[in-house]
Amino acid sequence: MDERRRAQIAALVAPRSVALLGASSDSRILGGRPLAILGQHSWSGAVYPVHPTRDEIGGLRAYRSIGEVPGPVDLAVFLVPPPVVPELLDQCGAAGVTTSYIITSGFGEAPEGDGRRLDTALREACTRWPAMGVAGPNGEGVYHLSGDFALSFSPTVDYERGLTDRPVPGNIAVVAQSGGIGFGIFNQGTARGLRFSTVVSTGNEVDLEALDYVEYLLDDPATDVIALFIEGFKNPLRLRQVARRALERGTPIVVMKVGRSAQAQRTAVSHTGHLTGRADLYSALFADFGITEVRSLDELLDVAGALATTGPLPGRRVGVFTASGGAGLWVVDACAEHGLDVPELPADEQARILARLPYYASASNPVDYTAGASDEHGVTAALAGLAGSSSVDVVVLVMSLTVAAGLADRVRPLVELVAATGKPLVVASYTHPVADAVAVLADLGIPWFTSQQGLGRTLAALADRHDVVSHPERSPGALPAGAPDDPGHRSGPEHVVPEHTVKGWLRTAGLPVPDGQLVQTEDEAVAAGAALGYPVVVKLQSAEVSHKGDIGAVVVDLAGPDEVAAAFRQVVAAAPDRPVDGVLVERMAVRGREMMIGVIGDPDLGPFVVVGTGGADAELVADTQILTAPATVEAARAAIDRLRSARGLTGWRGQPPADVAALAELVSKISGWVVELDDAVVELDLNPVILHDEGRGVDIVDGLAVVRSPAGAST
Repeated sequence: MDERRRAQIAALVAPRSVALLGASSDSRILGGRPLAILGQHSWSGAVYPVHPTRDEIGGLRAYRSIGEVPGPVDLAVFLVPPPVVPELLDQCGAAGVTTSYIITSGFGEAPEGDGRRLDTALREACTRWPAMGVAGPNGEGVYHLSGDFALSFSPTVDYERGLTDRPVPGNIAVVAQSGGIGFGIFNQGTARGLRFSTVVSTGNEVDLEALDYVEYLLDDPATDVIALFIEGFKNPLRLRQVARRALERGTPIVVMKVGRSAQAQRTAVSHTGHLTGRADLYSALFADFGITEVRSLDELLDVAGALATTGPLPGRRVGVFTASGGAGLWVVDACAEHGLDVPELPADEQARILARLPYYASASNPVDYTAGASDEHGVTAALAGLAGSSSVDVVVLVMSLTVAAGLADRVRPLVELVAATGKPLVVASYTHPVADAVAVLADLGIPWFTSQQGLGRTLAALADRHDVVSHPERSPGALPAGAPDDPGHRSGPEHVVPEHTVKGWLRTAGLPVPDGQLVQTEDEAVAAGAALGYPVVVKLQSAEVSHKGDIGAVVVDLAGPDEVAAAFRQVVAAAPDRPVDGVLVERMAVRGREMMIGVIGDPDLGPFVVVGTGGADAELVADTQILTAPATVEAARAAIDRLRSARGLTGWRGQPPADVAALAELVSKISGWVVELDDAVVELDLNPVILHDEGRGVDIVDGLAVVRSPAGAST
């Protein structure tokens, strides 16, 4: 991030002076509420109301224009009707305002008629004043907690309408394209004891965008976790760069990406002006860069709060310590459902724990010390035994949070005891927590859950985060330095490339393709079969025939010239009305497991590689994994291991193990190859890829591609 952008966002988040354009003394309306809320907080900067007909607003001197304001203005806030925004933006640029924040709506989110016209005028004004950052329009404000700067109309930061005690500043930042949701995350989070550093509503992002704020917050010493609520990115390809930087800095990002359904994708543009993009590709990119994707507000708060206090989990083995046997077993089931292990403790450890507890207690894990274990020293010693076990990575303390009296005195020694082992502690409450209990746990830095499913999801997410952080060799490689920020340079026509051409490319790239010849006549086919050596396969080659087997345009296992001649006649007759390039005669690959490798060249997010189960039923089985390209061999191997069919590649039911290492290497090479093609590949479908026994490699036996030409080119 350049220093100009950094200064623009600093002026928005922590300004020294604010001008309110269209300010009103009437706190009941949109023009007056931000001024009223600003005055409720202890921010000490200068406030300049600006109004064309008023001399005083809210007890402050008002100015007729931004040009009349006597001091420098860090932040100009627009509370005026949409038609006058572009003109006033020009005035702010001329006055040297650092950043303008347009709360006014009625632009790109209303894409027809006046909305479109005003949006165009607004963007043109932004272009005229590049030194001034512009946030919004259609934003709900910003709240910087350590500076007690609240610039919004949201009741969640309004002491007269919703806010009670001043929130304690913390280390979670919120960046949201929906203003209501951003402040909703803050509101629900504070009720759960979470502590925030900054809340920003980005609005329509006519200039400053979500990734600008994320990149700024990566350097914010007060922010350790970033919670991101998005519909789409203004410059999606930049997400790779910012995600890589977050991973290198060790700053977790938790993202709620909406617009996954077809219905949501249809409405996203009209609501906020954001295009949503392919959900599966976003999910793959998030996972590859260690960004935790969540599917609900509760999950976002669970994961962000746990990351802000305990950090990633070094393992998936859970120790459960409970006075309620039923509640403990509920936790065990939730852990198992989310891929976590609740291992049985070794016999000697169980014996030491039971020595401190009633005879009817259980120490196998869960450690059920029972409600009758009133000897607090015995309970503490039992917890010490569980926390000190080499069989667990995290301790879940199951308890009730309905009574806050004495809670700190009871829990603090347990927290210190578990902390001494270097293992995190979380609380699972089977009762609704009272506010004072929430405050106690917040002060102690202990995340808590009332949902067993939420607990399981969160612990799994923290373990996933650790897996990515601890395996940098699996992180996607960088795109070439010359790759444009906007892949639209290849927005020309798309066309299908048939198998023989694709295989020519692959062969030139040194990838494993069986020997073959493209022929035009029956005699040439017979000669090619004899030259290649039997058995061979004969396949029609046409850009208009993608599934040759469906129409009888491929014949396999041909053992002699007569069979080759007959197969040639058959495949030519299979598509009499379609243009063909010829017939491919190819050496028959040795049989093996049928896999597939694909490439998706997304115009916004860049290239991805897909690996999975192949063959004629690949689409029906749908056992695939998507990786951000270029993918390393280690990342490809991990993706193959995540396939549902992975067990079948390791010697299942007496079969010899497959050459998974060769498959992983091929996936990595193909992902790097398509990156080198500079966004030319729209789709690549290599299916089947024959995976042979261990040590015998792979063969690409069929393939099809869709490529895009540079902008301005023709087919």
